[in-house]
Amino acid sequence: MPSRPSLNASATAIREIPALAEEVRVLIDAAKEFPGKAKDAAQGAAGLGFCDAIAAVKHTISNTAALNKLPDVVKQTAEQAKISAEEIREAAHFLLQTASA
Repeated sequence: MPSRPSLNASATAIREIPALAEEVRVLIDAAKEFPGKAKDAAQGAAGLGFCDAIAAVKHTISNTAALNKLPDVVKQTAEQAKISAEEIREAAHFLLQTASA
């Protein structure tokens, strides 16, 4: 029989990912402001040297850009969870048929 943790993980993912997708959209909207604020924040950070400030700004910009890919990752994860659940269902069905034969 397929393991219970696999089944539970798939079911949880299918149930909770839609809410996660909305949270990701909110996060992306909030993060749009970060690149514009990063330079001032880095300059005002105590103990942050010039090179570190530049690196912090660059990382903020690249991380914010990477967030834009997150909705696709969430969507693909939801699709994979559904595929996994279907494969678990098929495996369980096969095992039950094999055991009763």
